[in-house]
Amino acid sequence: MRINMTEPGTTAGAFAAHKAFLYSLPVIGFVLTFWLGLRYAPLRKEAQWKDLVDRLAACVVSSFVCGVPAVLALMHYYPEAFALASQLALAMGVPTNLGAVAGIVIVCAWILPLCSLPGPWLFAAVYLWLKRQKGKDAGEIIKTVRGK
Repeated sequence: MRINMTEPGTTAGAFAAHKAFLYSLPVIGFVLTFWLGLRYAPLRKEAQWKDLVDRLAACVVSSFVCGVPAVLALMHYYPEAFALASQLALAMGVPTNLGAVAGIVIVCAWILPLCSLPGPWLFAAVYLWLKRQKGKDAGEIIKTVRGK
């Protein structure tokens, strides 16, 4: 009696796990960077939910404002990164017709979260500066900006 056995890496479950991991990289990267921001700059005690939503919005805005130009610059100056990421996706078992798209997803999974890191810090700096300007008229604020 002969039993046909497949290798563990060729089963449908392993293939699905590889694809799930590959496509969840952007989420994993974003959660990691957001957690680091919370770890080193704790939420304000008096308004934790508001502060959390503000930081999340700042991360998203920073990710798109800084991340999209960074991805475009990477495409222009180092297109090999996308080719290597496509090869990685193909090695993980992604169908060949989706290899290029998966390569873009893999590269964006690291660029966009990295570009979201400065968002909460910039938002906090602008918020604190505006809070210090409270009660001043437009002329005084302009003098402050000009440094006079």
